Amino acid sequence: MMEIENQGIDYIFSDIVGGSGFAQWKIVFFGFFLNAAGGVPLFIHMFAAYTPSHRCKVPSCESYGNSSWMEWALPSSMGTSNFLQVNGAYDSCRMFKMKDVSSSCVPENFSNETIKCTEWVYDKTNYEYTISTKYNLVCDSESKEKLLGTLMMIGLMFGSMIGGSVGDYFGRKVSCYTSISITTCLLFLSSFVPSYEFYATFVLLMCICLPVHWICAHSILVEAFGVSGRESCIAVKDTFAPIYQSILGALAYFFKPYYQLHISVGTLGLIALSTAFFIPESVRWDSVNGNSERAKKNLFKFAKENGKTLTEFEEKKIKDILHKIYVEAKSSTNKGKHSFMDLFRNKELRISLVLIANWITVCFGAYTLSLNITNLYGNIFLNFVITGVVELPASIVIYIILKKFSRRFNLFLYQLITSTCCVSLAIIPKTWSLTILVVFLIGLLSAGGGFVMVWLLPMELYPTNLRAQALGTCSTIARFFSIGAGFLSILSYYWKPLPLLIIGVPGFFAGLSAYLLPETAGMNLNELYHKENKKVIDIPKI
Repeated sequence: MMEIENQGIDYIFSDIVGGSGFAQWKIVFFGFFLNAAGGVPLFIHMFAAYTPSHRCKVPSCESYGNSSWMEWALPSSMGTSNFLQVNGAYDSCRMFKMKDVSSSCVPENFSNETIKCTEWVYDKTNYEYTISTKYNLVCDSESKEKLLGTLMMIGLMFGSMIGGSVGDYFGRKVSCYTSISITTCLLFLSSFVPSYEFYATFVLLMCICLPVHWICAHSILVEAFGVSGRESCIAVKDTFAPIYQSILGALAYFFKPYYQLHISVGTLGLIALSTAFFIPESVRWDSVNGNSERAKKNLFKFAKENGKTLTEFEEKKIKDILHKIYVEAKSSTNKGKHSFMDLFRNKELRISLVLIANWITVCFGAYTLSLNITNLYGNIFLNFVITGVVELPASIVIYIILKKFSRRFNLFLYQLITSTCCVSLAIIPKTWSLTILVVFLIGLLSAGGGFVMVWLLPMELYPTNLRAQALGTCSTIARFFSIGAGFLSILSYYWKPLPLLIIGVPGFFAGLSAYLLPETAGMNLNELYHKENKKVIDIPKI
């Protein structure tokens, strides 16, 4: 019995059943379809509620042969909320007051007094109509369109708040597939939008469900691997997000009416639900929550699928290790289930504060940039797909850097690049459209690398019975601070570089703090955290 005291799940994977074989990669394969239900819908409102270029509708001038009438009917632009393009020539929210509305469109019929527009003419190059054009979410109502981004972040915050606890308490698999079921139903229901308020409620509810899906699906995939395969799993899983982004861009192009787009994305949820037959519950979660029999059954299945023939001695050893883990979990307070306060005890305090700081800056920067992809010059669908496609080779680079250098250096590097790109975008002339696109893409790719690190580090720094809680807590706090990401662009009305500087400067200092974290490259995942003696029980390498 003394032999197994320092042996845990990672030992079973690496020395007995195989930690990176067919069984694990089968889960990753089906995990692609599983994660699609949570990755594709996130930014759906950017297309469904897209705001095209627009101007005031001046009834007397609409039949005019050319646009020369705008010189005397519309005042010069006072600025826009788009910090990636130059301001338009004319104000899109105000017009000069007509002396006689029934008269012709001539300069003499317009005074110097400006009035607010009541109707608009929208550019229909990309869309015949959207939720924004249907309900005129522009000018004084622009805040309603920005509110969708804020509701997205509020939903993600609440979802992250409960996601970790739900995953730790009910299990990774049950929680994940329940959230997919709810999200899929919401997508189908939202294809029929009777009002702006209805759609805003949909965005909020959907985004509450998504983090539960992300956290639990992430845990299912990573916890299925041993030490040797964990980095490869993260690298492959990292390619999912850009593919999902490209899928959303393609679906938005082919299904332009927003109700068709919602139905097509909802169909992906139905496909994701079918993967429940091929993806098992996390054996790590089962082992610390009294489901040793199911954990044993799944581990035996892993061994068979990985081409391993277990001896009676190995089978008994697996049973003994699982029993040992459960006994330790049972003796721990709450039987392996802990609260977010355990993240702020002793050495966990420093780790948690550094991770939270980096989660906040990575999340705020990534979402602000992502929410403005459609504000870049050029075709909105192509830009969205390109940002996804270029992330695929970037994922390979991220994997190589992850293998070659420390976790701390990786996090600092991505924060540094993102910060540098944001500051550069703030000072580059907005007429340099190609330069802006290239720098924007580099910054967005680096922010994606930062996301890889802030998702990976809690997995390696916290034990199994605190891991999902740590991910949920870090994500919740980050979403709370990112609630204003949707409205950040409005600051460009006052000073165009300001939004980008707000992203870039704090990110650099957060990246520096990464060197306050312990290094985890090549380390086994911790199994248990004990409140009583306030220490983490490590499972050292065998």
